[in-house]
Amino acid sequence: MQKYMKNQKSLVSIIMPVYNCGDRLRRSVDSILRQTYKNLQLILIDDGSKDDSPSICDQYAQKDSRVEVIHQRNAGVSAARNCGLEQTRGEYVAFVDADDMVSELYIEILLYTAIITDTKISTCEALYCNVDYYENSNLQMKAEISPWLIKVEDYNFMESWSHATVWGALFHSSLLYDIKFDTSILVGEDALFFANVLAKCKNVSYVSQKLYYYYI
Repeated sequence: MQKYMKNQKSLVSIIMPVYNCGDRLRRSVDSILRQTYKNLQLILIDDGSKDDSPSICDQYAQKDSRVEVIHQRNAGVSAARNCGLEQTRGEYVAFVDADDMVSELYIEILLYTAIITDTKISTCEALYCNVDYYENSNLQMKAEISPWLIKVEDYNFMESWSHATVWGALFHSSLLYDIKFDTSILVGEDALFFANVLAKCKNVSYVSQKLYYYYI
């Protein structure tokens, strides 16, 4: 897999809304910058944070040219993600929450899976972490690829896959150019976004490994 991916030039844009999560932000950003797939654009949208999150974001931008920071007045996670979508340059787009983490192989596996299955959305499972597990575990999970194609027209993807969220998925940018997050919805806004994107897609690839670490 890694030999194959070395020949890939696709830029992957990662959108991360940031709001008052300075105590966990570094671990989240570090998990992205440690990705085995290096051609990344990490967009940090500081959504009017009141803690040290803004300065942490700026520190990362100064250290790594792949990191871009946008500071805005607090407008909510949907507005922050929409702002990030306007700044993406990548052929593929992913979303990571600022208090979560991802496997070091997260992007490489999802991108590889999308390529070999010729799908525009690739997804994976999530590991749900409580406070103790999150704080005390290195989460260095060895992941293996075992993708298979799910045809949307033959499979009720939204009902069968309980994790219909924008995190844990990689989207081809061609699916996103005319879709935004609904800023009037406070709960389930990402599931609606995912459903709207899914409606434009003929098939989805799925990896059973838990590559996304969701902080409860």
